[in-house]
Order: sequence, then C-alpha cells, then structure tokens
Amino acid sequence: MSVFQRLFKPKEVKAVLLALDFEERKLHEAIDQPLLGPYAGFKLVRSDIRGIVSSHPTDVVLKVREGMAPRTVAYLLIANRTAQMLRSGRYHIYRGTLSMPGQSLFSLWSAATGELEAAGMHSPEEGAEGERDFRQQMKEVG
Repeated sequence: MSVFQRLFKPKEVKAVLLALDFEERKLHEAIDQPLLGPYAGFKLVRSDIRGIVSSHPTDVVLKVREGMAPRTVAYLLIANRTAQMLRSGRYHIYRGTLSMPGQSLFSLWSAATGELEAAGMHSPEEGAEGERDFRQQMKEVG
C-alpha cells in the first residue's frame, strides 16, 4: 500500500473505521462484566480489525457498495476474527474450556453474531445452528 493510499482512504473505509469506533464506545458504555464482557474481547481484536480494514480497502469498499452498512461490515469482521482466534486454541485452558480472555472473545462473538442477525444477515434458525456448530468446534480445540 502506497503512502498516498494510507493518507487518503476511501470514504467506505473511513465509514467502517468510524463504525468500529462507535461500536467500541457502545460496548464500553454497556459494561456489566469488565473482565469477561464483549468490551474486554473487543480490546483484544481492535488492532487486528483496524489492520484488516486498512490493508484490504478494496474488499471493504466492495462490501459497502454492494449495499452492506458499514456497521454490518464492522460486525462481520469482528465475528470472523473472534471466531478465528477462538478456533486457534490459544484462548483455551483445556480442551473445550475457555480462558478468561477466551470467554471475553466468545462474548464478543455472540454479540457480533446477534447484531448480524438483527441486520438480516442470517435467520435466527441459521444463527442457532451456527452457534451449535461453533461450540462443537471449540470443544474439539484446546
């Protein structure tokens, strides 16, 4: 990525980054469990998500131009990244047992998939089936 591209990001990329900042503030204001809640998980993935958005601007621009809201793109990236991190086994203390950071990531993944469901990305039935599959995959990792 050239210096010019880093300085002058497309408006769609800026919109997704702004949506990430807004959702971070929203999660921070809704803290009920400071060590295990979604905000604690968000702190673990924030820099990764910002890096993904900045390093793949054409993908982000394409998603937004296809009609996906920047907020939805942000939650899609959050859900994908947290799932990837949880499947790695790094956030388990034993097979199928999440560590405290792992519980925070799972809480964030649940919140993100709930927001994607609310945005119409999938039905409640598909979401429940996806969560069952995801929990099964996590039981096998660790």
